[in-house]
Amino acid sequence: MHKITILQMIGYGNRTRTQAEVVRLFQEKYPELPPISQGTMIIQIENVLFSDESTFTLHGHVNRRNYRYWLRENPHWMRELHTENPEKVKAGIIGENIIGPFFIAGKLNG
Repeated sequence: MHKITILQMIGYGNRTRTQAEVVRLFQEKYPELPPISQGTMIIQIENVLFSDESTFTLHGHVNRRNYRYWLRENPHWMRELHTENPEKVKAGIIGENIIGPFFIAGKLNG
């Protein structure tokens, strides 16, 4: 059985584009803040919490509902499903610190 591993290359070009996007989003969301430029960034990355959530089973299957595959033809993929109760977990990173994991009962709502 082959499992797909989804990776994102992080390089200088990715980082620069991401920083510019973060600056733009903060300026849109908080227009009352002083202007932010790449050279004098007021927002310190150490103060930003990055978080995510996932649902998985004890058989090792992770819910990948947010993944999209754009193909020219239908690959006729099949996925084995287990009917056990899935585990739900949320965690985050702020600065160099990991927050969590927190296991949650019920549905995860963003």
